[in-house]
Amino acid sequence: MKRRFHGLLFVPSLAGLLLVSGWTGWAAVRDVPLPASGALSTDLRATGFGLFNEPAVPRSSAVDVDRYEGRFELRPDFRIEYPALRLTAKPRLGLGYVERYSGPGDMYDTEAEGYLNEAVLRLSLRDELFLHGGRENLQWGPSQLVSLSNPFNPSNGRDDPARELAGMDFVRAVWVPRTMWALSLIANVGEGRAEWLDPRGPFERIYAAKLDYTGMGHYASLVGSIREKDDADATLGGYAGINAGEATLLYVEGNVPPETDRFQTLVGGSYTFIWSGMLSLEYLHNGGGARDGDLPPLPDMSCRECKELPEIPEVGAFARKNYLFLQYYDSYRDRTDVTVRLTYGLDDESGRLTGIVWHALNDYLSAFAVAHVEEGGEGAEFERILRGSITAGLSASY
Repeated sequence: MKRRFHGLLFVPSLAGLLLVSGWTGWAAVRDVPLPASGALSTDLRATGFGLFNEPAVPRSSAVDVDRYEGRFELRPDFRIEYPALRLTAKPRLGLGYVERYSGPGDMYDTEAEGYLNEAVLRLSLRDELFLHGGRENLQWGPSQLVSLSNPFNPSNGRDDPARELAGMDFVRAVWVPRTMWALSLIANVGEGRAEWLDPRGPFERIYAAKLDYTGMGHYASLVGSIREKDDADATLGGYAGINAGEATLLYVEGNVPPETDRFQTLVGGSYTFIWSGMLSLEYLHNGGGARDGDLPPLPDMSCRECKELPEIPEVGAFARKNYLFLQYYDSYRDRTDVTVRLTYGLDDESGRLTGIVWHALNDYLSAFAVAHVEEGGEGAEFERILRGSITAGLSASY
């Protein structure tokens, strides 16, 4: 249903910001003892933000692009813990408004939704053996740009702190025979809240084994994964890092799929200055990307009511072969965090510049802003869909 509520464009978000602003007056009990040596812990958070995109595609494009968005979310976290059992739950309540610029969907939309983003039960069978089951966001790897060794979700979400990464459904067994070694057997049994972005088609179950080693000043991990519907589709991934000095960290991460010429490798390092600022530099090689030529044109649609649209090609970062990534992070007076990120495509000389500022207004309330600017010529990867975007909001916690 199409709705024209221009005057209410950011009402959900603004209402959320007002509610967030009054959060500091709430009285809440964060830690509650439970019978039989148990404990209940809570973390109450809320976030409200508004977003504006500057599209690079025409309005007739079949690519779904939002022009404006306002959103408010309640994000409470709960944890119940006993000596041999731990249950965590992250229910969410979201209110939002979206005005789309292009694509087949309704031009104006509002939503109110409640959902469970994460919920995990962990059982300690022995001191070194644990079972996990439920919905969670599994993250690993040293890279600031992308986690190439993660077969479930390579995105780390570090370029958009306003949004949470969606949880997926897993069953895991973790064995820790020694403090330096750990073995995890992981089954991704459901899509959960994640929108599956694999270009090969709908969601498929993935099974993985992950071996971790942590030493004094160095670490390494090996990850093997296979898809349920294709026994031959096995991928080997991993990462490793070493402290090359008191302030320098060097690392490598990658994966080798069955089509070995499509391997992905990332080599990087970070340096921490004496004033606590940290500079990271990474090089990414994407074996399956295109080095030369223009990317395929984005499909167009003649009307918004078309039932069948032309196929939309895979769009996004890493359509090319070679990239440089540069990031600088600093914290000022323990109240303001500033991050600047640059992703540069070496093959088509296009790039994306991102700035993130997070400022603590007091012990409970923080303001944040995220800005993206893309630059690229015709047929380039960046500035293909968006020229830029800006997000601003408030976040509260107790």
